[in-house]
Amino acid sequence: MPDLTFDHEHHIYRLNGVVMPSVTQVISAAGLSNYDHVPADVLQAACEFGANVHKACEYSDKWSLDLASLDPALAPYLSAWVKFLSDYSAEVVEIEAPLYSPKYKFCGTPDRIAYIGGRLFVIDI
Repeated sequence: MPDLTFDHEHHIYRLNGVVMPSVTQVISAAGLSNYDHVPADVLQAACEFGANVHKACEYSDKWSLDLASLDPALAPYLSAWVKFLSDYSAEVVEIEAPLYSPKYKFCGTPDRIAYIGGRLFVIDI
């Protein structure tokens, strides 16, 4: 069984100790993503806000979210996620679990893997 690890702080995936490219790196190397024109402080604020949205959705999915402590700015995003789950009767089976593609030789962490209508989907929040 392969040993896949992810270093959150440095955003590095390792498969059996070997550093592997991430989805983000593959997309960037292909020239499909470039944030050079975005001021660093704006990009940092957006990253932090997105991380907070993801955490709120994760706590909600794990039934451990204290709604009273939720930043009101996050509420519309959480509400949209909860509505999506309800509208599509989605059954979440994985939450932010690092994966490796043996076919394409890269790693990534999908936001969710869920069953919808009996089919398995990768979902980006």
